[in-house]
Amino acid sequence: MSYWIKSLGVSERWLDEDWFVGDRREWFACPKSGRPGFEVADRVLIYASGHQRLVGAVEVTAEARFDPGFVTEVGNFDGERWPWVVEHVPLLIVPRISRGPHLTRAGVDMLSIRSHSHLFISQQQYRSGVAGLAEAAGVAGEPYAALAA
Repeated sequence: MSYWIKSLGVSERWLDEDWFVGDRREWFACPKSGRPGFEVADRVLIYASGHQRLVGAVEVTAEARFDPGFVTEVGNFDGERWPWVVEHVPLLIVPRISRGPHLTRAGVDMLSIRSHSHLFISQQQYRSGVAGLAEAAGVAGEPYAALAA
């Protein structure tokens, strides 16, 4: 099992504040630069690009597949730019971006991730990020989804 951090959203299309309600999907897309290295059972921290906030932790459930048509039709964004689809199940989600912990909570340097869709991180970085997500999810009166351990 490997640990990753993955951005969602791009400068021309950032995620909405209530991203999970409005765009609840169990897959993410990766750029055309080559087949992404995610493998089944890998754990991934998700962060909202532009907002620099962690918003979820997911587990990869299928090998990456090249499917630009799916990305365009189902995701409604540029499948030619982001043709690789990686399916996952949510483990812990903070559905409102402003409630998510800052990216640095996972010990990830903002400059290192800035020009990448996804990066390897250590198990400790992953655990730190999940701890931040759990704290954020515990905000009184704020809805959250704790979907698996």
